[in-house]
Amino acid sequence: PACVLGRGLKDAGYQVCIATHDRFRSFVFDSGLEFAQIAGDYKQLLNSEAGLDTLEGKGGFRLISDDLLCQQLEDSLSACKDSDLIIGFPLSFFGYHIAEALNIRFLGMSYFPLVATQDFPFLQFGESKSGFFNRLNPLSYKLAEFLLWNGDRQVINSFRQKLGLSKMPYRGVAYRRD
Repeated sequence: PACVLGRGLKDAGYQVCIATHDRFRSFVFDSGLEFAQIAGDYKQLLNSEAGLDTLEGKGGFRLISDDLLCQQLEDSLSACKDSDLIIGFPLSFFGYHIAEALNIRFLGMSYFPLVATQDFPFLQFGESKSGFFNRLNPLSYKLAEFLLWNGDRQVINSFRQKLGLSKMPYRGVAYRRD
């Protein structure tokens, strides 16, 4: 999806660089776009036993180590230095912090629902229930947001401090006061 969007932006006259894992290098180049490498390989992680468990709601919310996240943050910062806009997908929403440090805009996009709804729970929390339990579905999104944030909070806040930014609150970005 990022390459299709990137191709459309390039065709509209924008310079586009896709920062992603080396696995996608040739795909990005074949799309006629610039490529910047980010450490790790989420396809491999998501196809692992732990990744499949996570996708099925059986595992934890952390698939990568703090060290790998730190490297991804550094790689992303390097890739975005001369950008006017960062578009982040769910596994790279940390781009928000980089955009703040660079004083540019950030746009979060997703290929699965991230906005709380009563119609179904967040993907981690199994199948939709009917009746009274539908009222609990929005809570699954808040819980997922909280768990994901708190899994990465210390690393992200350390990175933010390195960039000269203030720490994010315990509850996450949505609870900032500034």
